[in-house]
Amino acid sequence: MVRELKKAGSLEDDKVLECAKMESAMAKSAKRNNARGGNQLASLTDLQNSSKARELENDKNWNDESTEVVQRKQDLERHAEFKLWSALTGKEGF
Repeated sequence: MVRELKKAGSLEDDKVLECAKMESAMAKSAKRNNARGGNQLASLTDLQNSSKARELENDKNWNDESTEVVQRKQDLERHAEFKLWSALTGKEGF
């Protein structure tokens, strides 16, 4: 008996109590995080299948770029070409 107590250590009951507290806290946390319950998806493939099956209600061909943004991009591409800058001539003395 004394050997068993020595082997287990003087804080054996504290260790058991700490484990019980941890398990209780984890159970409460899981319950809190699962408050919605219901239709939770089990895996990534379930989520992917669900999203593929869902129909879009908004414009499927929506483009977020306005005509002004498209025009600016075209102007940038046109001005960034080497031909534009090579045609410019410098003034004498520069």
